Amino acid sequence: MTARCEVCGTAFPEGSRSDKRYCSVRCITRARDALYAAQKREARKGRHCLRCGDPISPDRHKLAKYCTDACQSSASTAREDQRAIHAHVCKQCGIEFRSRRRKQTFCSPACQRAAKRKPLLPRPCEHCGTVFQPKVHREKGRNRFCGQTCASRWSVQFCPSHQKKRARAKPAEPG
Repeated sequence: MTARCEVCGTAFPEGSRSDKRYCSVRCITRARDALYAAQKREARKGRHCLRCGDPISPDRHKLAKYCTDACQSSASTAREDQRAIHAHVCKQCGIEFRSRRRKQTFCSPACQRAAKRKPLLPRPCEHCGTVFQPKVHREKGRNRFCGQTCASRWSVQFCPSHQKKRARAKPAEPG
């Protein structure tokens, strides 16, 4: 009887060593990989699902805690449902709201943005001096006057371009 390779079954040529088990390096690698896989499967036996208690297949990942993706999903949902729901009062608008986050302070992103803006403080008009409340946030240099009338009057009185126009418009005084 001729000796054969344990992996692929190829017959060894006459005169080969009697203790030879594999025909090539490729067959040696395949046999080693199969042995390692069997050892891993054996080590993974005896694991049980944390959700339902069924055995976990040895083919699943070595760190698997659940027997199927469905068990993992339902366990995740159960953990999510167990998280506490906290009642809060929005620091911006005062509405009561509920959140899973313990430190949440605003009911919405809009309230959070509104709270970050600087408050519009009353200020004196640069022309007439009356104190007024600006209506909206504007770029630098805006909100200087209580209204359009004061802005126009100030512009005519102090703006260099208006002063040049007035100088040109004045008739030359007879000297």
